[in-house]
Amino acid sequence: MAYVSFPFQVPAGGSPALTPPRRPIIDTSTPGVRVIRVIGRVDRGTGARVSRLVDAQLAITHVDGCKIRHVVLDLDDAEIVDTEAVPGLNEAHAACRRRRITLHLSGGFGDQRKLGLQASAQLRSFSHFPDLGIALNHLATAPA
Repeated sequence: MAYVSFPFQVPAGGSPALTPPRRPIIDTSTPGVRVIRVIGRVDRGTGARVSRLVDAQLAITHVDGCKIRHVVLDLDDAEIVDTEAVPGLNEAHAACRRRRITLHLSGGFGDQRKLGLQASAQLRSFSHFPDLGIALNHLATAPA
């Protein structure tokens, strides 16, 4: 598998750290799909970083002519702990829509009861897959 790594993860304490990630953050192994793995507690700062990372991936695809149709945020090792994280994810969603790319979430979000009704409803508005394997199988075989 071909991976591009990005040197940040969110440790259990919740604040971002420039440390080597436990596993690659950006997966480019499935044609037409970018997977961005989010690790740890997702708060406002992490939501904003994810938005910037998605935006950077979209800019790269624009420059090098890659045919990206889908971006998957893999939340299997993440927990969204703050309603303030959702606006950053919404910004990433809007940036993808502007470029006619679909943003999907995979995995769990943690305990959504902590987020409140509005933030939980916003997360449910995203395309969602129960896990990354199902997402990649579906998206790899989806028509262009």
